[in-house]
Amino acid sequence: MTKQEKAGHIYDTYMEIYEDTIDWREKRDRCVKAYLGNQWETSVAERLRSRGQIDVVINIIRVLLRNRVSSMVAQKPTGDIFGVGKGDMHIVPFLKDILDYHWYQSGGQSVAERVTMSQQREGVGYFVVLPDYKADYGLGELRIYDEIWRHVWVRKTAGRMWDWSDAPEIILSKLLTERQFYDLEPGYKGKLTPDYFQANDEIYWSGQREHEESDEVHLPEVTQEQSFVRVFDVFEKFYKEIPILRDIPTGAVEVKDENYTPTNEENELISQGVTEFVLAPVPRIRYKKSYGDKILREETVLPIEHYPVVPVVNEDTGNVMPLGEIDQTFGMQELLNKFFSIVVHNAALASNPRIWIDAARAGVKDLKALENRLAAPGAIIDISTDPQGKFPVDFQKPDPLNPAFYPLFERMIGLLQFGTATFSNKLGDTSQAPDTFSATLQYGEWQQDNLRIPLSRLEMGIQRVFNILLEWMPSFYTEQKVFDIIRDNGQIDQVILNEQVYMDETWKTLNDIRNIRARYRIKMGSTMPASSVAYMNFFKELAQTHPLFLKYLIDYTPIKEKMQVKQEIDLVQQLQGQLQESQKSHNILEGMVTNLLRERAENQMSNMVADTRRKLESIEDAARLETKKKGSSK
Repeated sequence: MTKQEKAGHIYDTYMEIYEDTIDWREKRDRCVKAYLGNQWETSVAERLRSRGQIDVVINIIRVLLRNRVSSMVAQKPTGDIFGVGKGDMHIVPFLKDILDYHWYQSGGQSVAERVTMSQQREGVGYFVVLPDYKADYGLGELRIYDEIWRHVWVRKTAGRMWDWSDAPEIILSKLLTERQFYDLEPGYKGKLTPDYFQANDEIYWSGQREHEESDEVHLPEVTQEQSFVRVFDVFEKFYKEIPILRDIPTGAVEVKDENYTPTNEENELISQGVTEFVLAPVPRIRYKKSYGDKILREETVLPIEHYPVVPVVNEDTGNVMPLGEIDQTFGMQELLNKFFSIVVHNAALASNPRIWIDAARAGVKDLKALENRLAAPGAIIDISTDPQGKFPVDFQKPDPLNPAFYPLFERMIGLLQFGTATFSNKLGDTSQAPDTFSATLQYGEWQQDNLRIPLSRLEMGIQRVFNILLEWMPSFYTEQKVFDIIRDNGQIDQVILNEQVYMDETWKTLNDIRNIRARYRIKMGSTMPASSVAYMNFFKELAQTHPLFLKYLIDYTPIKEKMQVKQEIDLVQQLQGQLQESQKSHNILEGMVTNLLRERAENQMSNMVADTRRKLESIEDAARLETKKKGSSK
């Protein structure tokens, strides 16, 4: 096919999908507007206002969905990287840093929040992995983006696979003005004639538009002006034969470049039947970029197996038209709005009742002026009486609402909370909070159990995004590339891929990822919020037994300088250790002094005893001599 025929085929495919999914897309727009507060159809709102009611909105679903989304993407996803081959394991630590770099450079947390909000609100959100060739001063980097249902077009017959890989193509499409077209294609030499343009064909729900200023900015809903060009980014899956070396005894596979020729050593192994060199079919993605039905600007093959557009669905319907939480709860939300409209209308009639008046008999010539004066509190109004002396005015006050009405109102709010598994105490309502700490944790567990299915789909989507990055990086980063990695403690390290180093009289490549094959596995539940209060209490009890756990307690406290506090804790522990050592030395010295004093006292006592003994012996000797002398003298 010629380029124009290919562009025409893309446009025909888009129109076919457009016709098949128009009803579903209109309801997606309704979900977005309902979340933003436009929840009344125009005809219903006009009918209410004609009766004197107001089209009030009690937007409960917005609060409930925000709480669900904040629970699902409370933290950065974590996981592990595994090298496919033995030679790939050495670079795994570097790949972890590189994935973190891409996540933060792409604003990954905000992207994940927007995808999750689209998943919960409209039924599906999309991660998109594409190159940004202008990043890093023109060297280019891979980026993670998000997309919404309005810009993604997939045949409705697909969707049996969780990632919609059974679709023959996935199309991203938007409307551009002529100026935007030339900004994207500065090298285009042709002239855009009127037949290149079209009117805005976006699909919208026929809801009220009174509060348009507060909504997101988008193209006008109704226009006959042929002033837009539709751009298409098309991703098609096909199979391509590429050369591989397969080790027959182990089954290990090494993928080679398209023009690869086996070396003499490899040819020897092939002849011995140890290795085989064959062409193997592998899935690849063909990318096309076109405008309207006439211009095809680019066609290339991406070095990845999976679509770079990753859907994250909420209520899986088995096709590419999933449903969101608003689809399930919008009927209850509409009923809640109507109930509240009745309450407000009844209160308004009670304070400003309807008035039946015979203007001629009452002498009233200007009913509008009388209406304004009756609405003013404390007004003095001159009205004539009829011949019987009665005022020709009758105030018609409404009957009070049935007492069963208000419990039903509260019940509907409870059903909305129950349907989204968002309990009022998690929204800050302390009146409905459990009495015990363990019961509060149990409520949180119940909510997390309800989120398991949509959360698992979000985690599979994030895992696919990281695997696409790992698959694309070896062929995208083929030259030396420096990544500045910011650690959690604020330290900045540099990771250099494909670093060219001259050693041993030859050039060598360090951290070479050009032939790396690796896979990412996410840790399930890693994006959910941690039970900070529970962990704080746990480590608080442990800290009483050993100071080491005090540093773990700091991780769950809402302070900014956590690293500084931990360093101060280490310093205090060091000083305490030094103090304990000094105390121990002091006790040893004190014991030595005590022993010396005791030995000295014992020596002194021994000397005194010896002296006393000698004195006694000398006295006894003297007495014996004296006795002998007396005996001899007799």
